[in-house]
Amino acid sequence: MISIRCKLALACALWAAVATSAAAFELYGERWRDGRATIYGNIEQSTGSGKPWNAALVQAADAWNDVVPGFRLDVNGRFSDPCAGITEPEDNFFNGVAFKPTDCGIPFNDGTLAINVSYIDEPGGFIVESDTVFNSNVDWDIYSGPLRRDTLDFRRVAAHELGHFSGLDHEDDRLALMNSFVGDVEVPQADDIAGMRSLYPSPDNALVFEHVLEEPLIGEVHSGVGNLRGWAVASDGIDRVEMWLNGRFLFEMPTGGDRADVAAAFPDIVGAQQSGYSMAFAYSYLGAGTHTMTARAYTTQGAMAASSSTFSVVTLDKNFIPASDEVATDAATCELGGDEIELFDVFIDDRVYDLLLKWRTAEQGFEIIEIR
Repeated sequence: MISIRCKLALACALWAAVATSAAAFELYGERWRDGRATIYGNIEQSTGSGKPWNAALVQAADAWNDVVPGFRLDVNGRFSDPCAGITEPEDNFFNGVAFKPTDCGIPFNDGTLAINVSYIDEPGGFIVESDTVFNSNVDWDIYSGPLRRDTLDFRRVAAHELGHFSGLDHEDDRLALMNSFVGDVEVPQADDIAGMRSLYPSPDNALVFEHVLEEPLIGEVHSGVGNLRGWAVASDGIDRVEMWLNGRFLFEMPTGGDRADVAAAFPDIVGAQQSGYSMAFAYSYLGAGTHTMTARAYTTQGAMAASSSTFSVVTLDKNFIPASDEVATDAATCELGGDEIELFDVFIDDRVYDLLLKWRTAEQGFEIIEIR
C-alpha cells in the first residue's frame, strides 16, 4: 500500500494561469476501480454567515458530477475521521473530510489550506481510500466571485481537493481548478474536465451537451470594453448561441472559435475544436449596477442549455471616452497591493477620478472595478 499527499496553498503573489493550445492535465495514474466513490462528510457547524458546510461539499462534488458522466462522487452524511487512516479497524476504508488545526498532528506549513492523502493498492493500482483535512486555522466562508483577502471560499477549495480525491494532480500551466494556488476559479475548467474524462471515460451511449459562459465573470465588476465569451459542445452539434441580458434577447453570438482545450476535453465530439464563441463587448453601455448575462446554446435537435453570470458594471461619466478627450496621469499617485492598483487624481475629460484596478486572469490584464 502506498499513499499520495497533495496540498493546496494560498498564493503569496499574483498567479496567472493561461489557457493555451493544448491540454496539460496531470494525473496520479491511479483511479477509483468502479468509477464511483463516496465521501463521508458531516461537518455539523455552519459558517459565520449561516451557510452549511455540508451543502457546499455536495455542490463541490456535483461540480465534477455535472461534467464527467463516467464518474460519480457521492456525499454521505456520516462522519469519518480523515486522520483515522486505513490502519484503524474501525475506519473501514471510509473517505473522511474534516476541519482540523493540524495535519493529523503535524503542523500545517504557512499558507497551506488543505491536505489530501490518497491510499493506493499497489498490486491493482487503484485508489482504496482518500482523506482530506482542511486547515481550521484559516478564516473560511462560502461565497462566489473573486477570492477575498479576508476569508477563503470553502466550496472552491473542496472542489479542488475532490479533484485530488478522484486522481488528478496539480496543473499550473493552464487555467485550471487544479492549479496549486487557490484563485478566482471556482469550478472545473476545460483542462480539468479533460483530465477527469481521461481517467473515467464516458459510457459509449452517453450523449454530451456541455456549455459554459466564461465571461462576464460571475460576481465580478466589469467596465469599459471587455470580453464576452464561452464554449458549447454537443453530440448532435451546436446550432446557435443566443445572448440574453436581464431576461431580454440581445443577439446571436458568432461561433466557431478555436478551442483546443475543449477539444482535448471532448475528443469524441465532432466540432469540439471550433466550440468557442467570443466578441468584444462594451460593458459600460449597460449602465452602472448589477446585470445578468445568459447564454443559451441550442443543439441541432433543439435541446437548449443556459449558462448565466450575474455581475456588476461601473462607468465613468461618459460611456465611451473618445480620442479627442484628454486622459492624463501627470498629477496622479498610486498605491499597490496584491493584484490591485489604486490610482488617485486621474484627469479624464475635464474631471478628476480615483480608480481601482484589479488583475483579471481571464483577460490577462487589469480592469477598472471601482470609480470614485
